[in-house]
Amino acid sequence: MVTFSILSNERKNMKIVENGIALCNIHIPETPYPVEIYAAKQLQTYLKKISGASLNIVKGFPEHGPAICIAEKSHTEFDETKTMVPESVMKLVNKQRLFFVGGDRRGTLCCIYDFLNRELGCVFAQPDIEYIPERTTIDVSEEFFYHQPFMKSRYIIGNGDEKMRQWCAKICLSHSVPPQVNKTPEFQGERELFQEEFEKIWAYKAVEIQGESGISIGGHACESIMPPSKYFQEHPEYFAYNPSQKPDALHKMKDGRDSFGICWTHPEVKKIFVEYFLNFFRKHPYIKRFTFFPNDGQPPCFCEHCRKQEEPWQGITTRQLQYTKNYVLFAAEIAKAVAKEFPDVRIEVGSYNGHTELPDDFDAELPPNLDVLFCIFERKWDRALDDPPTDEELRKTLAETTVSTYEKDAKKYTIYPEIFKKWRKHIKGMFRYYDYLTSTLGSMGMLFPVSKGTVRTIRFLKQQGFDGYGSQWFDSPVIWASYGLSLYVASRASWDESKTWEQLAKEYCLALYQEAATPMFEYYETLENSARNVRFGMGIPEILQVFDDTTYKRCKEKLNNAMNLAKSGKIKKRIKEQKILLEFGHLFWQTREIEKKIESALKQDNIDACFTLVAQHAKIDDRIQKLFNAPLLSTYKQWRGILYRHILGSTDDRRGLVHVIKLLKDATNARFHHLWYKD
Repeated sequence: MVTFSILSNERKNMKIVENGIALCNIHIPETPYPVEIYAAKQLQTYLKKISGASLNIVKGFPEHGPAICIAEKSHTEFDETKTMVPESVMKLVNKQRLFFVGGDRRGTLCCIYDFLNRELGCVFAQPDIEYIPERTTIDVSEEFFYHQPFMKSRYIIGNGDEKMRQWCAKICLSHSVPPQVNKTPEFQGERELFQEEFEKIWAYKAVEIQGESGISIGGHACESIMPPSKYFQEHPEYFAYNPSQKPDALHKMKDGRDSFGICWTHPEVKKIFVEYFLNFFRKHPYIKRFTFFPNDGQPPCFCEHCRKQEEPWQGITTRQLQYTKNYVLFAAEIAKAVAKEFPDVRIEVGSYNGHTELPDDFDAELPPNLDVLFCIFERKWDRALDDPPTDEELRKTLAETTVSTYEKDAKKYTIYPEIFKKWRKHIKGMFRYYDYLTSTLGSMGMLFPVSKGTVRTIRFLKQQGFDGYGSQWFDSPVIWASYGLSLYVASRASWDESKTWEQLAKEYCLALYQEAATPMFEYYETLENSARNVRFGMGIPEILQVFDDTTYKRCKEKLNNAMNLAKSGKIKKRIKEQKILLEFGHLFWQTREIEKKIESALKQDNIDACFTLVAQHAKIDDRIQKLFNAPLLSTYKQWRGILYRHILGSTDDRRGLVHVIKLLKDATNARFHHLWYKD
């Protein structure tokens, strides 16, 4: 990142509004790009919100000021702009003309939003929530300023609506999200990935008006590219050879071939993929990045040709067999074929599960239009990747949860940098990181306080040679309530490394909670500190450690203080949402504590105490059930399996009512009929 300013002995300010009166106009080029027009309108809108003044938008730059001028670097003749990198922003004053210049079209828009945040104090916390300070006089520093993004690529992997797309621009992300409508791409289905309406409306707005370099899409798309319904019956040889796999709902078998996997070395498969991509990009010229992951959890191909190129091997980061070489070489051939017709299009592979590690003998130089999206599903989110747990912390965690991979996970902190280094050695394109700030569907409704560690992780990833950072996202009210802070902080940290977690978190709290911002910041800080001390992942047993009695009482006190300060109904509603989520987590923590007491009582052969504790457990479960009736959590009712998994637990996790009944059954030799778990 390059950020610098040229300071004079005496700081000078340029007034653009005084006592609610505009002192200048906003100027754009004579023949402006659509994004320059849009950027000017955005600046006009927010200056009026701040001061009440209406600044006119005029075509053409005056020879002298006062004037505000907005331009993409190709529309200026300043020497300072010639070396600007994509998405960078520049502010300079020339002859009383205040220029906002972008290193490309996206940078032009980012320049306005960065200025509004950095100098005027605007905070764009969520798509529907922003903080706009009020001041009748606006004076702007005349100091030269240049900033290039900390991470070249900043993104959200998910979907959203029009407001979500606009918000992605406001927090200076590189790419926005596909629309959340009935025609949203279904990457694991066999539907057309895009529709004409998308291209004409959504993509045009994102690229032409808001300056994105092109639409970025992707996912587990193999079934869309090569649908089993079309190919499997007549050509099972196109699919993974896996004779040990048994047929099920996902895995249809024929001649030892598994419909859920791909044979990466079959020449006809390559032809199908190449033809698909070429036709796709011909049809959708706005699409400039296509990330294709294999099917989630697909098996390796054990056919003769695949094994000749790479024998599946046991990696050190996942429990799955690694067969990365075949997949990456396959993608490299696809990328090379696409580049001949579409040199500006990027193909991206996912380093994930069975494709996390490169073998030691990998010596291929990957094409420059092939990017790698590195995804660590299994890491623990309580701390940064460069912050390994101590032996003492590890022993504490092992005593608190039955998850068996912690020892292995601890070693990953030293292993992953070597894996990153190996990937970076061969990657000529971009090396991007895929995170899980929203946890997973398995822990929906749980607060996931990982934003502080994420800021440190982003900076560490930059040191490791990563060019991009983004996170998985599910757009819903409870997701924003649970994980909004993490998304905001991570997005802003990817843009600007100079701001601390404390600064970013305070910005967020100011926008959401206004007069109650201080106790709400203290609330989030308490949760983050609690998470830092317990080491947890995505599963319920681990997250519960955050919500102990001490943390719960402290957080509740902060929320009560905030509620006393809140003046408006909307602020009180947002605080109440946090109360619900805090209560949700603490109730589950209580069930885990009861389960520990039951285990202890059974060791003492105190069966009466066990049944009393079971009754207490059931009462808490009932309170949890009632929380799902709250508007914030009511959407989860459709996820019945998840809801019941929350409440009942499982014998494998050793938690919940299922676990308790199993303990009592084993202790008493009682025969319980109609159990909801397999005996």
